[in-house]
Amino acid sequence: LNPSAGLLIGLDVGRRRVRLAIANVAHEIIATGMADIPAGADAPAQAEAAVRLVRRVGEEHGIRLGALEAIGLGLVGIVDDPSLPAGAVPARHAPVARRLAEEFGVRVAVDNNARLAALAESTWGAARSVGDLVYVRWSVGVGGGFVVGGRLLRGAHGAAGEIGHVSLDPEGPPCHCGGRGCLERRIGSQALLEVCAARGIALTGLDALVAAAQDRVPGVCEVISAAAADLGRILADTVVQLDPERVVVGGEFASLGSLVLDPIRQAIDGLALPKIGRRIGVTPADLGVNASAMGAIAFLLNEEPAIPGHLRP
Repeated sequence: LNPSAGLLIGLDVGRRRVRLAIANVAHEIIATGMADIPAGADAPAQAEAAVRLVRRVGEEHGIRLGALEAIGLGLVGIVDDPSLPAGAVPARHAPVARRLAEEFGVRVAVDNNARLAALAESTWGAARSVGDLVYVRWSVGVGGGFVVGGRLLRGAHGAAGEIGHVSLDPEGPPCHCGGRGCLERRIGSQALLEVCAARGIALTGLDALVAAAQDRVPGVCEVISAAAADLGRILADTVVQLDPERVVVGGEFASLGSLVLDPIRQAIDGLALPKIGRRIGVTPADLGVNASAMGAIAFLLNEEPAIPGHLRP
């Protein structure tokens, strides 16, 4: 086969950044890229950022986009809605998917970006030999994905894996999901920045927060370790219900190693049926910040017969 005869693109459109991976027909990742998205950007602005990134990376690497066959698109939030007609994409996501379909003249398949990261880790990363996996992505928000019996679990309403919206306190602060006291409201990066600021540690954003923890700034380490323990308790509940072989932790906070992983391990070992004597592996993700974009490619390769939402140009 001529590896350049066909191309697949994976895009991860997050809250602040869009990331890209391009694979050839041999399933090799031949290019990646990233671009910032302005805070508060609406869906059309996100779509334009994604289009510009694809064009720029294609030019920089000399990639002929005429060979493009399909685009996998990872987006924040619930994507699948069974009340929609077959092949439809929910209205809040349609501008991004439709703009890509019109610009590049190919089919665009859509799923949740954290769930796609779980698929990537199961396909190429830290859980590639594992049939039952719980994945959590801890970043600006908190998302996740479950692989059960080797298959990505989406749920009846496209909400499987929304770990960040488990309620820790029904009387807690309201969350954008409509609930109260959600895990994401407690351990998402903005919440942790606010806790640090209350302790007199002013940091400018997620990257600065992670850098301070890497430098072992005491107050910051205490805040993140406590947040990891909160996450561990939620993951322990998830482990009780799903009985995975492995828990994989991704997102920027996973780069902090034992500071984050040890509290999660302790919570799972101590709370998730400890008397039955099983060992649940807790490992950092392998694929880093490009996991969701790579998962969008894996989605095209492995999940096409079950794609719940797609657009054709």
